[in-house]
Amino acid sequence: MTTLVVEVIEDGPQGPQGDRGPAFTQYQGTWSGATAYVVNDAVSYNGSSYICIMAHTNQAPPNATYWGVIASKGDTGATGATGPQGPTGSVSSIVATDITDSTATGRSVLTGNAATGRTALGLGTAAVEPTSTFAAASHNHAAADVTSGTFDIARIPEATTAQFLGNTADKVLSTDQVWAGAAPATLTDAATIAVDMATGINFTVTLTASRTLGAPSNAKAGQSGVIIVKQNGTGGWTLSYNAVYKFQGGSAVAIDTTASRTSLLSYFVEDSSNIHISVVPGSR
Repeated sequence: MTTLVVEVIEDGPQGPQGDRGPAFTQYQGTWSGATAYVVNDAVSYNGSSYICIMAHTNQAPPNATYWGVIASKGDTGATGATGPQGPTGSVSSIVATDITDSTATGRSVLTGNAATGRTALGLGTAAVEPTSTFAAASHNHAAADVTSGTFDIARIPEATTAQFLGNTADKVLSTDQVWAGAAPATLTDAATIAVDMATGINFTVTLTASRTLGAPSNAKAGQSGVIIVKQNGTGGWTLSYNAVYKFQGGSAVAIDTTASRTSLLSYFVEDSSNIHISVVPGSR
């Protein structure tokens, strides 16, 4: 005997309603780093769309901490079939004579003849200025020709202090260089004290023993000045003179030999063999 079993399945009771899905009503347009986004804000970015899952500012998608993907940008499709070839364009032929013929319509600027080309363009004849009309790089003017304006000192051959003292020719003096030259030049204390008049007008020396004032080198007629002679802390030192030095009455005047005292020798150069000198001993 065969037994038939029939199983009856009934529907169970309806389950509870699930949680509500995210709302996409807060669409904010294209993502911007300057916007403060809150949860459920939706944006588009690089072809995809996203929903904010954590409030933030300046966190670009697809940062999964702050954004959930709504829809991703699709992949690039396959290349389509090649379209039909367009119609062949027209080609204008230019014969060789057209290039050099300025009368050929539309081709005057291609002319090989410059004068003809300028005429065709309405430019007329080009003026060529002779080089003789241009200013020279430098000029020589007589003093009488300079009647106004101000010289730039850089354009004038100004004498340096050394050139002033050395009597360098063709140099212009400026006050600062002249006064710099007037500052006393220090002479080297030696058995015979050398005086180079190309290095100073006024001089100074401190004696550490009895000395002789040597004949000066580079003496210039008309030069005058002073030589300051100082005793050191010991003192007692005398000063003799080369024969080129001439004293009033023919006899040399002694300097002050007291320790730390100063004597002043004034000189005037008549010529290199005759230098007139006077002594003020103990000037201080």
